Amino acid sequence: METNLTKWDIQDYLKTPEDRAQYLEAAMEEAQRDGDLHFLAVAFADVAKAIGNGSVYVFLTGVSAGMSTAPAPKTMRRKTTMCAPSRS
Repeated sequence: METNLTKWDIQDYLKTPEDRAQYLEAAMEEAQRDGDLHFLAVAFADVAKAIGNGSVYVFLTGVSAGMSTAPAPKTMRRKTTMCAPSRS
């Protein structure tokens, strides 16, 4: 039985700042629930790519012309504290 698949790209759904904020909010909730920080890093890379910030995308994914998909070296990583936006 043949299965027809359609190409799906998250970039098609991250067009507005509101779309990107909702995507990151969902990713933060998922990462917090499952403890999967890699999932959150991928979400940040998706948003960086959507807004055209290639340097952030490359830093988070290691993907660029001529680069491997290896993560950034430890010397390039910084320890950061993640905070969700406050709701008024």
